[in-house]
Amino acid sequence: MKQLFLFGACLLMTAAAFAQPTLTGATSNAVPGEGFIGHYCDTTGVTAGASGAGVTWNYASLTETQADTTIYAGCTGTLYCDSFPGSTLSTNDGMGYYEYYVTDATKFGQTGSGDSYGLEYYSKPLNLMMYPMTYGTLKLDTAVVAEPTYGDYTTYLDTLAGDGYGTLILPSGTYTNALRVHFVTILIDSSNYLGTPSVDTAREDLYMWWTPGFHNPLLLMGYDTSAGASYLSNVIYYTQAPTLVPSSIKGLNSLGGVSIYPNPAADEVHIRYTATGNEQATISLTDMVGRTVGERLVENVTAGVNTINYSVASLPPGVYLMRIQTATNSVVRQITVGK
Repeated sequence: MKQLFLFGACLLMTAAAFAQPTLTGATSNAVPGEGFIGHYCDTTGVTAGASGAGVTWNYASLTETQADTTIYAGCTGTLYCDSFPGSTLSTNDGMGYYEYYVTDATKFGQTGSGDSYGLEYYSKPLNLMMYPMTYGTLKLDTAVVAEPTYGDYTTYLDTLAGDGYGTLILPSGTYTNALRVHFVTILIDSSNYLGTPSVDTAREDLYMWWTPGFHNPLLLMGYDTSAGASYLSNVIYYTQAPTLVPSSIKGLNSLGGVSIYPNPAADEVHIRYTATGNEQATISLTDMVGRTVGERLVENVTAGVNTINYSVASLPPGVYLMRIQTATNSVVRQITVGK
């Protein structure tokens, strides 16, 4: 009887080790204040690997070539939020380009994007993930994005399939409860440039590895077939960025009476700050992997409008995160330094 018990216990342990992960909106959708560092890697010799159950995908030897950070903020208070009703999240590249998303129990969808040159509207959210998602799940989606300024319309015919689960090994660590989702997009691009209509069709294959509790893909691999033959165009793995934006902050553009200009800047940025009373403002700067750079300023400001000058002349060109902290407020802005 004891031997049977031990044998049964071993079976249960094996089943647990290869349990199928299930993604839901609660386990996988980003929330305001979260940031993720994208580590862009050399694609040489890299493949998406096998599908199926109990797979081990070993990408421990990926070579990073550059990094970029995405920070999610709420929609309300950002520049174009009113143009995309129902949006719950936004991102801002620091150069005036915004993307808007809606999240709920069934989806993570993009509602549109835009900058000073024009806005793009989706006929319905373009679902970048649909829930619940597990091994063997198949979901279909269709959306049309319109850019009226240029007369462009793109139809997305999407298929999302949970095609594998197992262990994912990355330079950042090992994840034993990973689900791979194969995202296939057929793009039909219709345009009318200078009165000449044209239609182009392309296919994109995206492989995404997720684990419940991490609110972003762990790894992305994109295959492009627009030139005919399919080739691996990008490999990106993600790590959690330091918590830089309190969840109460609604966006990253001119928040809490703060604006920063010029942006990009070569030598100095000016921080325009409206204080409700006499207080101290601490200004600090980090690079996109969370390291403190530049000078840490502590300024005494008075009630009303104040302007604080911050030198970036000694910094190499790149993208940075500037935090303005007071006793009652904290604002993080992305700034670009360029010579």
